[in-house]
Amino acid sequence: YDVWKALLYYSIDLEYLNLDGTKYNYEDLFEFLGDLKYFKYLNISSTNMTNELVDYIIFNLYNLTVLNIDYCDINDKQLIILSNNLPKLKKISLCSNKINDLSFYNGIINLKNLISIDLMKNYNITNESLFILSKNKNLEEFFISDNSFISDTGIINIIVNCLNLKILHLRCCNGITDKIIKYINTYLKKLKLLDIYCTFKRDFILNNKTTVIIDKI
Repeated sequence: YDVWKALLYYSIDLEYLNLDGTKYNYEDLFEFLGDLKYFKYLNISSTNMTNELVDYIIFNLYNLTVLNIDYCDINDKQLIILSNNLPKLKKISLCSNKINDLSFYNGIINLKNLISIDLMKNYNITNESLFILSKNKNLEEFFISDNSFISDTGIINIIVNCLNLKILHLRCCNGITDKIIKYINTYLKKLKLLDIYCTFKRDFILNNKTTVIIDKI
């Protein structure tokens, strides 16, 4: 902790901080950090997301553009607060949390600059969330996995509305079928990566040079 203090004391213009897997009292460290107005990237995955930590982020790290809160046990109320108070956020990673559609209706919908969202292993998200997300025309990267609630309807909403998509990651989502391929060919001219690992078999052709990740022949 003393080493962190010494380093951060001289890091007035610090923009990037990755604390993934670091073991110490986050509240003490953030109290020391104070108001980092230049701060843009924060990774605190695998941290217990307390209300105090949420308050610190929104009141001090208001210029964040990238936030990784994977495995943080974050709830809808906390995510809504973060979404409504971090207007510059462009990328958010939310792997393996306990959020549902409420977070999208009252929070994610307000992230107007969002270009990337990772929802892998969020089991309660439905097509309703994807409908809200599809309103974001700037979206370039979409990740979801291990979800049995979403279907072709939700993904097609994303495809036909988010024409800037470059990465579409749909792992282990058994409600999605190859019906989406004709929509990808029609709408996603910028797509670089399609990941359908454990979702459906590849017996289709893509019009562009998209890389496809798959486990079934």
